[in-house]
Amino acid sequence: MNKKQFLIELAAALAGLPEEDIEKSLEYYSEMIDDRTEDGISEEEAVAALGTIAEIRAQIIEKAEAECEAIVAGARSSAATTAQNILLAKRAELIDRAFDEAKKEIKSTEFGKYPELLTALLTSALIEEASTAATTAAYGDEITEFD
Repeated sequence: MNKKQFLIELAAALAGLPEEDIEKSLEYYSEMIDDRTEDGISEEEAVAALGTIAEIRAQIIEKAEAECEAIVAGARSSAATTAQNILLAKRAELIDRAFDEAKKEIKSTEFGKYPELLTALLTSALIEEASTAATTAAYGDEITEFD
């Protein structure tokens, strides 16, 4: 089979893939054939050395699937990181607000009311712990790994 026939059959075998992938593959194999013919091999021998159309198609599809899987994995990782960052930012915001409110409360509390204040602070801490446990149950341990 000559180069032209090979490229026509390869294009037909790759039908259904994105046009850009087909064009890249055709260019790649065209260059491979050209390189081999420049080295003194006949066009037919160069084409035969590439393997069958079915083998080449399988390799191209396998590579495309691997690239897709890598893209999906990257997107999932990015989404998970973004979600963690949002949760951590909200958590830091809540902690800062709680700390500021606690400072105000402590500064304005009469000396004799400290036991009540400490009880309220302990209650608040227990509520926060319960909230963290609920978040862990809902989203998994990866959310609380940064504690």
